[in-house]
Amino acid sequence: MRISVWFHLLCASMWLFGAFRSRASALFDQLLSLTNHGARITLFYMKFTDAITRMPRAFDPDRGAERAVLFDGQLADVVAGAAGCSPYLRGLIGKHHEWLQGAFADPEAALRGELTAVAGYASNVPLSELSPSLRRSKGRIALLTALADLAGVWPLESVTTALTYLADAALQTALDAEFAARFKRGHLPWLTEDDLATNGGLVVLAMGKMGAFELNYSSDIDLICLFDDSRYARDDVADVRHAFVQIIRAVTKTISAQTRDGYVFRTDLRLRPDAAVTPVCMSMSAAELYYEAEGRTWERAAHIKRGCARAITKPERLILSGFDLSFGASIWTLQQFKTPMTCASKFGHTRGWQGLFHCPSIT
Repeated sequence: MRISVWFHLLCASMWLFGAFRSRASALFDQLLSLTNHGARITLFYMKFTDAITRMPRAFDPDRGAERAVLFDGQLADVVAGAAGCSPYLRGLIGKHHEWLQGAFADPEAALRGELTAVAGYASNVPLSELSPSLRRSKGRIALLTALADLAGVWPLESVTTALTYLADAALQTALDAEFAARFKRGHLPWLTEDDLATNGGLVVLAMGKMGAFELNYSSDIDLICLFDDSRYARDDVADVRHAFVQIIRAVTKTISAQTRDGYVFRTDLRLRPDAAVTPVCMSMSAAELYYEAEGRTWERAAHIKRGCARAITKPERLILSGFDLSFGASIWTLQQFKTPMTCASKFGHTRGWQGLFHCPSIT
């Protein structure tokens, strides 16, 4: 009886939570659609010095003072506190102090300018220079974001959003550059120049913190990479998959490889379906079959829970539309867990499959 009562309370709580989230989802969707269409969304409103609400205190004042001499007034105090605590930030301040002077005058413009520069690397930077260019931009944005965070200039939501925008832009740029380079070399004979705009049907899904715009300074990025196999002839799908696997591996190396300039973001591709045996980029059809027949509840829920999965690239066809991943399906799964527990409580079945298949009727 107690198990049944608690189970129904759990179901009611999940239903109420889902209803609340659905009411808030409309505003989120509007914001995301504006972002995808390039609308200007203002995150910050003033000069850096006008918004300072706190000062970081240096653990090593002498090391902080070495960087503070490059700035004046309150900015020098902020820099001294940050550089005196973090060797990483101290190095970035020494490397990018001239850029930082202009960034302090208008942090929003500096952030957007650097993100625009990242988006342009795919067309105006040779592939061999892409890796150091991305790491330079990552260093600048991480530095500005960290100082704004330490000084209380930006709220937490703006800090995580800025870092997530950087991850989105860097990943899309690396994909575009890799596709363009391989297309020029004739390694993608199935594609036309028009197909490059959609990366040949390749879709990258951001999961976890990246999907929810909640990246922090040490976060890795969880990705699921799929391609639309319906765009290709059946005989070509295996070759297309092989080519896309190579592209994803090259992009991952560009983003996550440790160089003398550091790395952009560590990447994790293990959230894809059956990661132990599947390639790093698989077809949408195969993914649909997996989620429908074998996927665990948390894997299905990750694609329907608000703010936990989103497409970085713009897919022409969305997966996960051919079967039920609804709230009701999740409740059904919970019921399958409840039944053997109730059997164990009432009839003594404590282990094994008997509790599932030989349980008397329970009302």
